[in-house]
Amino acid sequence: EQQVITILVKGSRSAAMEEVVRALQENGTC
Repeated sequence: EQQVITILVKGSRSAAMEEVVRALQENGTC
């Protein structure tokens, strides 16, 4: 169970980072 939770946490973190990077890129291009 702990492994699944860690995987979900890592997935959510990576997804959040991707969103942040995309937002930064959009702001940078503008």
